[in-house]
Amino acid sequence: MKFSAIPSAEVPPTEIPKNPSDNYLREVLSETMNRNEPLYFDFMLQVRPNNVNDPLGMGLLDLDNASSVWEERDYPFVKVAKITIPAPQPEVDSAENKAYCEKLALTPWHSLVEHQPIGSINRLRKPVYQASAEHRLKSRQ
Repeated sequence: MKFSAIPSAEVPPTEIPKNPSDNYLREVLSETMNRNEPLYFDFMLQVRPNNVNDPLGMGLLDLDNASSVWEERDYPFVKVAKITIPAPQPEVDSAENKAYCEKLALTPWHSLVEHQPIGSINRLRKPVYQASAEHRLKSRQ
């Protein structure tokens, strides 16, 4: 299964400046979150059968094939939820929030066992995520 969060409404293209500041993305995020309109995203799932009888021949062993393509025409994304971020969110750029965020570490293994990543590629990723998080947190102290 793959997932995606897609803006619910058409998002006008944004032109990135030729010489963006070092904090360009944070500045744009702060500006966006301070607007008075909530943000909406469609939470989408792309599910692919994992049995040997799969008509496209993508069986269980395909989990270990990172180069396999999940054609959207064969396995379309399905909207399962709507994410709403209320507006405004002025605390996004607060010193307290920045300090809190600097201590966060992403890992897909912070989940129910049933939802944790599987396959050989993910078995390789897990210690890398752990080492990266440990290094990042140590360097911030």
